[in-house]
Amino acid sequence: MGALGYDAAMLACKALLRAKTKDAAGLKRAIANTVDFPGVTGRITLKGNAGNPPKRIVIVKLTKLGQVFVTAEEP
Repeated sequence: MGALGYDAAMLACKALLRAKTKDAAGLKRAIANTVDFPGVTGRITLKGNAGNPPKRIVIVKLTKLGQVFVTAEEP
């Protein structure tokens, strides 16, 4: 979860640098227009995705012996 938080903070900082205006509306537009941001969890594109970047998910089952990989799904 820490990596996702880092990506969110860095994406917002980079968007602020790109924003045409430095108010909340300008930042919101810059974030919404993010394309191919190089995050630590992978490339992030928000533009055209209604704020939900396509991301790979990994399903892990927790057992008494530890974690067991189940599957990975691509968007």
